[in-house]
Amino acid sequence: MNGHMSRTEECVRIYPSKGIESLAGSNGRLQAEIAMRKQLETRQRLHDARLEALHKLIHMTDESEQEIARFTLEQQLQLTESAMGWMGFMDENETMRSLFASSQCLMEDETRKAKPLIFKLDPSGLLENAQSCREPLIINDYSNSQGCETGLPEGHLFFQRLMVVPLVNGSSIVALAVVANKKEDYDDSDVKLVRLLLDGAWKLIHRKRLERERRESERFMAMGSTLSALAHDMKVPLVAMGGFTRRAMKNLTPESQDHRSLSIVFSEVKRLERMVRNILDFSKPIRLELETVDVEPLIRESLALLEPIIGENRVSVENRCPQDLPPLCLDAQRVKQALLGLLVNAIQAAPPDSRVTVNACARGKKLFIEVTDQGKGIAEGMEDKIFKPFFTTKKDGNGLGLPIAWKIIEAHGGQLKAMKNPLEGATFRIELPLGE
Repeated sequence: MNGHMSRTEECVRIYPSKGIESLAGSNGRLQAEIAMRKQLETRQRLHDARLEALHKLIHMTDESEQEIARFTLEQQLQLTESAMGWMGFMDENETMRSLFASSQCLMEDETRKAKPLIFKLDPSGLLENAQSCREPLIINDYSNSQGCETGLPEGHLFFQRLMVVPLVNGSSIVALAVVANKKEDYDDSDVKLVRLLLDGAWKLIHRKRLERERRESERFMAMGSTLSALAHDMKVPLVAMGGFTRRAMKNLTPESQDHRSLSIVFSEVKRLERMVRNILDFSKPIRLELETVDVEPLIRESLALLEPIIGENRVSVENRCPQDLPPLCLDAQRVKQALLGLLVNAIQAAPPDSRVTVNACARGKKLFIEVTDQGKGIAEGMEDKIFKPFFTTKKDGNGLGLPIAWKIIEAHGGQLKAMKNPLEGATFRIELPLGE
């Protein structure tokens, strides 16, 4: 009896215990399944949100670049659950960043939120590290990271976690995105998401720019045909007017009022003749006489021709071009014509006792020549107008200097661009392809 009771008690003690363990194991598996299901649902929602964001992005063809960048940043912040961030696009030599959009809380100074931010990066800084490595950078403990305080916009807020994602196109970084202060650590899935959105925004904006350039080129061609016909009709009468005016002036004493009046007429006729020559130069197809040219001597010769105007305007011109620039196959006289036009504009725009600088460098498959002044710079909203024929802000200008320079550089397969400087003045950049 006692032995039987012992076995019963033993059964009571053992079997219920195993039942509890089995139930606990079942609950654990159930909880794991629920957690896994929630994780899958979260991934599916994130996947759907990505697809929806990309769908909206690719259909923003009628929106401005600013609006495209703003939408892209909002989606990057929302889908990575980040508290702040910014994104921007870079120029070809990767020395400047133009901020297209930023989160409202990025800047502590309220007065800077509405202003476009353009800044250079510190070579030892965080963003510069991501640029040089061409790879995304994740810092999930920013306060303990060394050497990360430089290279960020002045006045940025405190970062605990930070992710920098560069977008590489060919050999160049064309865009950069930064998101910060996610509650959890950033990982590879965040990198893929941000890069996907950044790539979509860049391709859309790039297509819009190419389409705009194509329309401008077609418009210039149509305008050129009209201007050519007009200039030919004006050429002969102007020559006759100038000849008759000069003949009449010979019969008058220089002190007479009629002589002074005819001098004004003769001066205006000459100005119109110059305009007609410029119109014909702009309207005719450019035929290039190509040869292999050393670029640095060509720049030096152009500066030597401008010594009189440099002295008249009391400015200094600094040639910072290295002598070991690679030679180019180009029309030396045409490129010199374009360069002289840019230099004259810069010298005239620069205030007395200021400096105009000329830089050149070879990067990738292009050679860059930059003319920088310390003048008033390009007025807001004028960036797209200054290369249009007959648009000018000068009293005695005809508005054809920059369009002709643009046409010359385009004929060489290059580009002419105008950029605002961070502090003052403007920079005009010639981009020429490096050929065989």
